[in-house]
Amino acid sequence: DGLSLWLVLLSTLLTPIGVVLMPRSAELLRERSAAALARPVRQLLAIVVPAIIVAVLVIEVVADPLVAAFLGPSYASAAPALRGIVWAAIPWTFFVTLRGLLDAHDLRPLNARNVAAACVVYAGIVGVSSALALAETAYHYAFVASVTVLAGLTLIEAGRALARPLLPEPVVEEPLQP
Repeated sequence: DGLSLWLVLLSTLLTPIGVVLMPRSAELLRERSAAALARPVRQLLAIVVPAIIVAVLVIEVVADPLVAAFLGPSYASAAPALRGIVWAAIPWTFFVTLRGLLDAHDLRPLNARNVAAACVVYAGIVGVSSALALAETAYHYAFVASVTVLAGLTLIEAGRALARPLLPEPVVEEPLQP
């Protein structure tokens, strides 16, 4: 559907940033230079996030002709939905940009945990919205809220990764034995 297409396009745009950032992140973390990593991460976000905000604002303004151009005039009624969900692009940018940092810093599946938490938030809001028979826009808000939770958790973990002292040696956990 249209939402998936937009998220795929946004991820495609931002993934190279993460691919470039992750090896450098791992190198700086291996050298115990978390502080040195904080500056380029902030610089990257200072470039990417305003660009995405501008893109979101442009899409808000041109949603009607954009939907008609991409999906055809029979889908013009989808423009309000696009206007509602496009705001998820801003928190999604934080997640896509910073997830490589979390992978490079920690052996724990932090991204998977964060995605699961966002899914729970989405399911909870959708469940309540369905029970209360709220308008379709409630589902759009649920999506934006869940992506915002995902970004918030990612930002918290990235802040921890850049702030805490690193372990002297990498920790390798022993697999569970039956």
